[in-house]
Amino acid sequence: MSTKIDAISRLLGTRVAADAAHAGQTVGVQSLSTAKVVDIARIVADPEQPRKIFDPDDMALLAGSLRDHGQRDPVKVRWDAGRDRWVLIDGERRWRAAQSIGLTTLTAVIEQQLLSSDRVLELQLIENALRTGLTPFESGAAYQQLMAVWNCNQKALAQRLHISESKVSRSIDALNLPTETKAAVDAGKVGVMTAVKQARRKPAQTGRRAAAAKPVRISTDAGTVVVTPKSGRSVDDVLAAASASRRRDAA
Repeated sequence: MSTKIDAISRLLGTRVAADAAHAGQTVGVQSLSTAKVVDIARIVADPEQPRKIFDPDDMALLAGSLRDHGQRDPVKVRWDAGRDRWVLIDGERRWRAAQSIGLTTLTAVIEQQLLSSDRVLELQLIENALRTGLTPFESGAAYQQLMAVWNCNQKALAQRLHISESKVSRSIDALNLPTETKAAVDAGKVGVMTAVKQARRKPAQTGRRAAAAKPVRISTDAGTVVVTPKSGRSVDDVLAAASASRRRDAA
């Protein structure tokens, strides 16, 4: 009899110990009803998604990561009854990459609140504005749209997103770069900071050249002469030329 009692005690003791070990994993943890595994065929992209550019090389790297390591971050979706589909709020790159390697499902977090189209756009813009890996032009476009949505300036936007104001300013200024400069930035031939700095200096240089192109009054022994410098010449160049002309006349 004692053998039976000892065996039962050992069995119960093992179970109690196992339960106790597992209990620590449940303390302070709540299960979510919003995390689902969704068929990719039931997920569609949002046509209003601000992000439109998907670099092929980056997508290939992401697809390789998904294939070798699986999905590490869930996408975020909302239900659209009219389309009878889950519409992506965040994670279109993962969704596209998963499709390219033939995955049939994705882990998704379901947005259960009914969101207005403006709120959906705001969430997408915030996701884009804070995401690393965006081009300066994509970031600038997201910042610009958020400023319109929130009706705020660059300083207020930077404060709300907890990023530097200079980053916001630089990205927005990048949107106004000439097409050939944008292409050079995209190709990695010039940094966006360098390109923006050069663009910011040009108006001042143009202004100086314009000022130099105005007629200049120069006093000489023979009286006052009005000289109009040629385009691109500074006032100092004009004065030097006038002085040389006086010396030739005197000779």
